[in-house]
Amino acid sequence: MVRKLRQKMILHQIKNQATYGLNLVQILVALVEVVHLLMVVAHQEVHPIHNQKKNKRKKDEFAQLQLVWAKCRGYPWYPALIIDPNMPPGHLHNGIPVPSPPSEVLNLASNYKELVYLVLFFDSKRTWQWLPRNKLEPLGVTQELDDIKLTESKKPADRKSVRKAYMEALVYKTDPIIPSSNLRRSSRT
Repeated sequence: MVRKLRQKMILHQIKNQATYGLNLVQILVALVEVVHLLMVVAHQEVHPIHNQKKNKRKKDEFAQLQLVWAKCRGYPWYPALIIDPNMPPGHLHNGIPVPSPPSEVLNLASNYKELVYLVLFFDSKRTWQWLPRNKLEPLGVTQELDDIKLTESKKPADRKSVRKAYMEALVYKTDPIIPSSNLRRSSRT
């Protein structure tokens, strides 16, 4: 997963370098990095013993109050916070009050057949949304990944609002310590 993200970041860098007219040598160096990563990934697929430790942990789960990049149709990837729908009102995190979801938002969970996470976006309206795992990526894993998400939108106004939201999200940055077993909600079991 990390290697695929790294590969995506390198390809993004190549695209940017070509767009901004950087020299051919820099582009070739980036291409060599991509080829190297592909070879490493191919080696690990042939020799899966190297990945046993990585496979033991559940990388698909998020913890309460974990920062994520969340994607809704028609919008760029946007900073959000995983919220436990069962969290009591008035909960403080690092001295900052965590908003409680309105009952209308909690009731929307029953509309989903798949497992979804409740997220609170760091937009000006503090929008709530139930999203499946494939619409979420961890925020703050690497600065390179965050930079890609920050500059992904073609619209300057969107990039500005995403950057502002990112700065607000960093206030909540912490290592998640609360288990995620209660966070996923399935309306139909």
